[in-house]
Amino acid sequence: MKKIKRVVFVMVIFLVGCALSQEEKEVKQFLSLWNEVRPFYTNKVGFIASTGFFNPAIMGALHQDLETNHVFVAIVTQKFSSVEEYINTFSNITLHYAYLSFSESLADRSPEVLIREIDDILKQLETETNAFEKEKRIQTALLLQKRLREYQALEGQISPRWVKLVYRYSEDLGKVYRSLIQ
Repeated sequence: MKKIKRVVFVMVIFLVGCALSQEEKEVKQFLSLWNEVRPFYTNKVGFIASTGFFNPAIMGALHQDLETNHVFVAIVTQKFSSVEEYINTFSNITLHYAYLSFSESLADRSPEVLIREIDDILKQLETETNAFEKEKRIQTALLLQKRLREYQALEGQISPRWVKLVYRYSEDLGKVYRSLIQ
């Protein structure tokens, strides 16, 4: 009898360990749907690029008109119980992917140090004589500073489980985001 209990116990532990987490199921559902929903995002690339992924409010704005699009809703609810569940999954994946990508691009450099370096660059640009080039560089520097501050603000909202999951699926997710700009 004890052997049977042990075997059952080991099987339960094995099954629990093999079961996908809810987050991983959501990522797999998202990836399996992407080719069908991608056309709904192609006209939003400019908005996404100009706003960035670090502001959680962007997801609501991004999906605002899609929530009432009957075709989009029909596609999404094939795999998700609701459009809201899909949007939450899209938001989690996108924010964590952006966070992970930005972290990797920083290469262990401190955002505070980079922000100070950009301040120094902005001061140096005051002497630039070409007005067009000066404005272009200032805008680029200010945008990078903004993203660094958003990145810092987001750090407290990042889930280590989502980061690990997004890292595990980063190659597939990279294809998703690259498909938006091609």
